[in-house]
Amino acid sequence: MDLERRIDARLAQWGLTREDDSPLTPAASKNRTLICRHGRARRVLVKIADGPPAHSGVVREGEVLTRLTPLIAGANCPLALPRLFAFDRALGLVAVEWLAPSETLHTYHRRTRRYGASLSRGLG
Repeated sequence: MDLERRIDARLAQWGLTREDDSPLTPAASKNRTLICRHGRARRVLVKIADGPPAHSGVVREGEVLTRLTPLIAGANCPLALPRLFAFDRALGLVAVEWLAPSETLHTYHRRTRRYGASLSRGLG
């Protein structure tokens, strides 16, 4: 089975439907990103690693979010992160809740060419 069909099969297993014409689709980067729907209203951002170098980055991101998920579920957690929806290490897929209205940090940086001081402090 080719990669695209394997990705579509995994999305279907997760109950996700591609929203290919979404105006929310982030700007192109070294990874592909999709906006999908889970049910009628819930949006999910899916990162797809395109090739070996990107694959390790997406896997690392998925592993970090997997470790953070129990922490961000706590009532007093200071982190404002999207919740991990699903993660497939083998295919290099990370799916997170879409925080609406919002844009990805990558898209923000591409749009403004900077990271704001408060954002930099928050990330630091």
